[in-house]
Amino acid sequence: MKHSNLIKFSLLVSCLILITACKTTQHNKVVQSIEPLVNVEWLKSHLNDSDLILLDASVTITMDDKGGFSQGSGLDQYNLGHIPNAGFADFTTDLSAESDLDFIMPSAAQFKMAMENLGVGNNSTVVLYSSENNVWATRLWWMLRWAGFDNVGILDGGLEAWKNQGYSLSTDKVIRTKQSSSGNQLRFAGW
Repeated sequence: MKHSNLIKFSLLVSCLILITACKTTQHNKVVQSIEPLVNVEWLKSHLNDSDLILLDASVTITMDDKGGFSQGSGLDQYNLGHIPNAGFADFTTDLSAESDLDFIMPSAAQFKMAMENLGVGNNSTVVLYSSENNVWATRLWWMLRWAGFDNVGILDGGLEAWKNQGYSLSTDKVIRTKQSSSGNQLRFAGW
């Protein structure tokens, strides 16, 4: 990884750990009812649950001809095929603050709005995955946990595990009802 990108990434991870460690949540906590890591069989059996919000949190990383790396939205990859019923959580837009640096944690209000727009509400069970590796799903998992939302898990093995089981992919775009207007408004603990 290019030295400046490695420094940025290390700084980002350090900030996330610090923010998570400093955040205390006492009330309105959405208690976890799923394991932090779910397997493909669990997801397949719960794929059509009305409270399940499945999100692809992929980011593409490409290397240029000078050995540097760049990151971009995984939306094009998502559009080519994703797990059925999965929405797309975009780290290059709604899930990052405007900054000269990449992938800076958004404000609490921006994050809440992004999650509501993805259909996440207090009664949701959220499962996250990424296409190339689960670092991006893990980042969103920590962001949700930072906000006080604990009913979230990561698909063990991500998209590859799903495909390795021979399960089909979908190209259907998934649009969910914004939760702030549906009576299942998202209330993060302590906010």
